[in-house]
Amino acid sequence: MIGEVVAAFMHGWPGPWTEDDLFGTHDPEAVGQAFAAFCLAELGSPVAAPLFYEASVGCVAGLELADGRRVAVKAQSLASSPEYLEAATHIQEALVERGFPAPGVILGPRPLGRTFATVDELIDEGDYRDAHEPTVRAALAEALARLVGLAADFPRDALAREEQTFGDGLWPRPHHRMFDFEATQVGTEWIDELAARAKELLGAPAEFVIGHTDWTVKHCRFVGDELRVVYDWDSLGLMHEPELVGHAAAHFTTTWRLEVPLIPSPDEARAFVAEYEHRRGRQFDVAERVRLGARAVYSLAYGARCEACGDPAATSFRPGSQRDGLVRWAEEYFRL
Repeated sequence: MIGEVVAAFMHGWPGPWTEDDLFGTHDPEAVGQAFAAFCLAELGSPVAAPLFYEASVGCVAGLELADGRRVAVKAQSLASSPEYLEAATHIQEALVERGFPAPGVILGPRPLGRTFATVDELIDEGDYRDAHEPTVRAALAEALARLVGLAADFPRDALAREEQTFGDGLWPRPHHRMFDFEATQVGTEWIDELAARAKELLGAPAEFVIGHTDWTVKHCRFVGDELRVVYDWDSLGLMHEPELVGHAAAHFTTTWRLEVPLIPSPDEARAFVAEYEHRRGRQFDVAERVRLGARAVYSLAYGARCEACGDPAATSFRPGSQRDGLVRWAEEYFRL
């Protein structure tokens, strides 16, 4: 039953498969059986019907249980320790209590396959929207500022993530093994040069905030122009606030659910920042603005570097793609 939905999602994908890492197999039936057994053991109910399945760095199944509950079970990335997931789910619960549009937590981290899974209530009310629309952009910017404000007094020690830090090299470890930066160095030098220039402007942050580090419209549903729900709370992390906003300003429009440009124009990114500042109640100063722009360029460059793993020698790029945005707008993004 669940295996059929898993197989439909995998159809046509040549690999590598996240499922191999998390379950030791990408056989759809075996993956489906693992989710079914988890629900029976940890939620006390068999699965009545699968609703959807998706995989990226983790694997999530939307399921209707025999007891009537509708849940989202997410097998988390191996990079997410149980300590991190416990901290993230506590923050998610606290945000829900304070009225933020996140799904309620049903279950914190429990073993599933080779990893840990978390369970949220399934909220699928509303529509996926295009964040190039000004009202959608404003809702996203204002909600991110609200999140940062609400989370200001939350414990944060367990939220540090290796993939959110640069380390000694130019790039962090790619978030998925399908991206091999070492094997694609030839032809991507121009991306590396922009990233190095941006990284040099960043330096060491003085203060961190708690934020959602994959703040993109693909993780959101809207009812009308109102933000109904934000997903992907295993993306909670610690970032310097100007860098968090620069990162989001470069990617808030990203979605593969609609046929729209992945990258916002510099004018759209500036508007996002202004709307964030309005909700925040004060503007970023000159030094913060430099960091914000540098982080936007670095984040665009990282996305472009991932994209280039498919064809590193390319010199022309699909309009609206990550590399197209970087080659056209890098200098403007430095000046956000």
